[in-house]
Amino acid sequence: MADTDDDGFITLPPGIFDASTLKAVPKPERPRTERDDIVFVPTVPGMPVPPPDAAVAAPVEPPVVEPPVVPPAAQPVATPIAPGPSPTPPPPPAPAPTAAASAPAAAASAPAASWTLVLADGTEAPVRGVVLLGRNPAPFGAWPDAQLLAVTDTTQSVSKTHAAFEVDESGLWVHDLNSTNGVWVVNGADVTEAVPGRRVHVPAGASIELGDYVLTVRR
Repeated sequence: MADTDDDGFITLPPGIFDASTLKAVPKPERPRTERDDIVFVPTVPGMPVPPPDAAVAAPVEPPVVEPPVVPPAAQPVATPIAPGPSPTPPPPPAPAPTAAASAPAAAASAPAASWTLVLADGTEAPVRGVVLLGRNPAPFGAWPDAQLLAVTDTTQSVSKTHAAFEVDESGLWVHDLNSTNGVWVVNGADVTEAVPGRRVHVPAGASIELGDYVLTVRR
């Protein structure tokens, strides 16, 4: 039986183990557990060792193992896209014309009413702008670009440049160009003489008397 020394520790009896053959067994490393209070209980031969106080002994925490660092997966590199040509903005819409601005434009674009002189022999002559009428008309000072209309008058009551017919937005007008036998506008029972220097309005369907020569007006 093993002997017990004075301190209570058991020693091996001599002759059982050779001290020269004993080798130190490497001790595994274990984490140290901190305790708030450590109680030393002396042991007596034959006396069971009391279990450690559950309230005093602290639980043993497992070692903290860091997770391995996994390198991030390679991200695909986006290929830059060359910017395309910037779209051309549409032109701004044209402002709508106001009533005041559109009224003159409409009046200017509207063509003047078509007027026609029906001569004594049945010839029809349209009036565009100004027409100078006579046996042998010539340009007049007020209308250098007027249309010249010659008529045949056997009685020669028509002057060479007898009258001017002018058309505008308000209608047809006649002027006496200082003729010898005068100009009259006959509209039914209404007869108006055209005095030189003052134009006279000619209604549609009226007759114009140039001396003994008579023509009619049609619109």
